[in-house]
Amino acid sequence: MNPQRQFFLRDILMVLFKYKLLIILFPMLVFLLVFIGNYIWPPTFESESKVRIIRGREMSQTDPTVIQTAQSMTMISMGMEDMRSEIELIHSRDLLRNIVESLNLHENPRFPHGDSSFQKPFRITRSALNQLLYSLKIVSPPSGIERAMDDLEKAILAEPVRDSWVIHIGVRLGDRDLAQDVLSKLLDEYKRLHIEVFSSPESAKFFQEQKERVSLELREAQNEREVFRKQHNVSILDNEKSLLLEEYTNGARLLLQLEESSALLDSGAVDSEIISDLSMRTDSLVVREMQLRLLELLLEQSRLVRTMGQRHPQVQSINEQVQTAQNRLKSAIESTRENTRKRQDILENRLIVLNDIMEQLERIDQEVSILSELYEFYAQKLEESIVADRMAEHQVSSVKIASNPTLPLNPVRPNKLLNLALALVGGVIGALTLAFFLDYLDHGLKTPEDVEHYLKVPLLASFFNTRNNILNPGEVERLAMILDADHKQGSAHWIEVTSAVNGENASLVAKALAECFAHNTSQKVLLLDFDSKTTQNTTGVIDLLTGKILIDAFINEASNITNIAKGSDTEETSSYLWRSEAMKNLAAELRTKFDYIILLVPPVLSSHDAPQLAVHVDDVLIVIKADATRREVVQRALDYFGEHSNRISTVLTERNQTIPQAVYRHI
Repeated sequence: MNPQRQFFLRDILMVLFKYKLLIILFPMLVFLLVFIGNYIWPPTFESESKVRIIRGREMSQTDPTVIQTAQSMTMISMGMEDMRSEIELIHSRDLLRNIVESLNLHENPRFPHGDSSFQKPFRITRSALNQLLYSLKIVSPPSGIERAMDDLEKAILAEPVRDSWVIHIGVRLGDRDLAQDVLSKLLDEYKRLHIEVFSSPESAKFFQEQKERVSLELREAQNEREVFRKQHNVSILDNEKSLLLEEYTNGARLLLQLEESSALLDSGAVDSEIISDLSMRTDSLVVREMQLRLLELLLEQSRLVRTMGQRHPQVQSINEQVQTAQNRLKSAIESTRENTRKRQDILENRLIVLNDIMEQLERIDQEVSILSELYEFYAQKLEESIVADRMAEHQVSSVKIASNPTLPLNPVRPNKLLNLALALVGGVIGALTLAFFLDYLDHGLKTPEDVEHYLKVPLLASFFNTRNNILNPGEVERLAMILDADHKQGSAHWIEVTSAVNGENASLVAKALAECFAHNTSQKVLLLDFDSKTTQNTTGVIDLLTGKILIDAFINEASNITNIAKGSDTEETSSYLWRSEAMKNLAAELRTKFDYIILLVPPVLSSHDAPQLAVHVDDVLIVIKADATRREVVQRALDYFGEHSNRISTVLTERNQTIPQAVYRHI
């Protein structure tokens, strides 16, 4: 199935002008209905007040506003939880019941909306439905007080003011005085309930016990810390640990130096420069002295070799001294290395002991710190509990009225100006949406672009709708010129004109083409009218095929247009004749006697003539009435032509000029 084709500016304007009445009347209707509804709908008044929640000492839980923490999001979350708790108190069932019973709202005819004539049918319907549910025992019937409590809960609005400890409270009812009275009673009951919830006579005793318990544990932990410090002489542990770490580091460095010296002596690559460098970097005094002695012997050996040669007795003697010095240096290095390792083991064990002592001390300090904070917390809560009990005794609450309940002057619903504005905007948007939706559902072929996109066949002409149902002569001549341009010159041009269904104006197109070709008096035009009901019982083509009459009997010498009907034969006998040898001979004879042959046949979907006769014609014109026939119907008619589909072209008739001509020619 072909997808929806792309919309252009002309298509959009065509939809707008086509459904202009809908686009104008629909917003007007919506505006009128909302205008009437503004005066029929019963008004709702809202009495408002604001209360400030003071984070006072009557709160027995942790106050997030005084917690010093880097996690600000946690603090905000805790604050919002407190505000939601206050709002839950406002909507609590006990509070609602007290208000209903105190003000007798379940017996007040003005509650919640009074006897509005507009709402009365809805109330009767809802009451009848509820009675049905009660009789079927699907739900249990509530009492009058319960129903009044449900209505009151819906009428109460409570929400926190952003970034503050203020709660906005409102009551919306149909009577302004009743709304103010209910809100005043609500605030009184809320303050009383708040005191009851946050006051606890047992809290002071609890916090006192916890404070004494933590105080005892804190003293025990502090004593344990003092004993531990004295036992391990903690005051000098830090200095001792620093000295041990320094000595351990020096020992590790000395071991590396000794390893380097030992590896050099074992390799045999010993000279004065290397020994001189090692002696300057060695921390052991014994090893350094032996390295310096070896350095002196190496320098003397080098001098004697240069002056006396390798074989001189003094050179031999100095060589023996160098070897002896190297052996002594190796022994000193091994002895120093062994002593250093033993010292490193002793230092490492002592450092482990010191670390254990420091960890134990840190754990004791941490325990003391936790107990100190816990003691301060219980001490603070004890003080808050005492203050809260005193406040409850004197009916002092942390809920403060920031603004008293107001007497509403204007209703909050309906908002007439806003409703009218929304009705106008919504009506326009709804009308445009409906117009384009209806156009989307319309599968009629409205424009040449629709024909070429959905049917994939060329469109040769399109005729706009006229009052007298007369085709535009200029467009007819253009159609005839296009058909002649594609036809091979020197032979008669046979054109078949048909449609998919009845009422597509195929006969108008066929006759207009015949008259157009007949304007040239030197040309002979034949109109084979198989579709007109007035010629069904006259002599025609069927009679020519059966030999009952000759073609010359139909030729009118006074006019260059000859009209021949289908003939008097029945529908059953004609189906095979169109492809018979007699029809082929007749077609050849007609081509010799006429220059143009216009064949008008019945619609494709109501007769088999059009596909059968397509074998004899040069061009097939499918006439389509714009905005009338669905494209799927036309496509099914095109499929009947099969192998002759390459000859098919289309003509669009009765196009509606929805866009004004002054606008249309600029797009």
